[in-house]
Amino acid sequence: FHRLAISIAENTLGLSIWEGISRQVMIIFGFEIHQKPELDLAAVVEQHQRLRRFLAEGDPSELEAVMREHITGQKPCAGLPSEQAHPTK
Repeated sequence: FHRLAISIAENTLGLSIWEGISRQVMIIFGFEIHQKPELDLAAVVEQHQRLRRFLAEGDPSELEAVMREHITGQKPCAGLPSEQAHPTK
């Protein structure tokens, strides 16, 4: 999923980064599944289905905020534009 989404975006830097960390991400996710039986795998699948729908149909101007939320697990600060909500940008 992640590799395909980054490839479709033609983001060569993002693809290079993903290729470097994907194995570790999968290992960490595997550990989380075993250490946290309460982890809602259906919610993880639903999140990725929403991302897929957004990539197919969503507003490209909102993509950065949607992906930032997916990667960090944090929603943007209410009432602040993306740049103000994430000053490290």
